[in-house]
Amino acid sequence: MGQDAPEPRPSCREDNPTPRGRRHRQRPLNRVPLLSLVVVILMAVAPSPSHAITDLGEFCFNFNGSSDTIRAEAQTSANIVTLNFRWRLANAYEVVGAGTATASMLVPGSFSLGLVGTHGTSFFGGNRICSLFATLNPPTFSGSFFVQCAGTPVPFVMAGTINQVACVAAMSPETLEEGRGPGLGE
Repeated sequence: MGQDAPEPRPSCREDNPTPRGRRHRQRPLNRVPLLSLVVVILMAVAPSPSHAITDLGEFCFNFNGSSDTIRAEAQTSANIVTLNFRWRLANAYEVVGAGTATASMLVPGSFSLGLVGTHGTSFFGGNRICSLFATLNPPTFSGSFFVQCAGTPVPFVMAGTINQVACVAAMSPETLEEGRGPGLGE
């Protein structure tokens, strides 16, 4: 009886709370359920397998009243066609960029074509970023277009008619022949 009995450990019950400042030892977290939860969440938000990308080949366009040509390589996945394009006037200028074509929701039975590109020349009023929007009507895939190029205080703006044409060697990336008429950007 000469020894004092050890003081009992305080419990975590409400009637006997742990004094402030005292640290509780936490159990190690079991990582397997946590990892499984992360995998399930990632599988739920991951995109579903989509249709494979299909190469549609090359498409070429020109504009009424000009010698400009657009040569585009098209690919599709689901209902949207993606385009990489080169818009050229002989050896004067070349606009390169990308765009999209899709069935028009505003003009049923038609297709909307949107292209955005850039160039490094003084054409288009010195505006180096150009966008084109066109409504293409089957079966000829011709229609109205609107071009706006930005970059200076005065943007370059033009509208007219765009036509799908057969791609020929003169439109190929390797050929820089002289144009036969004025260009849109002049």
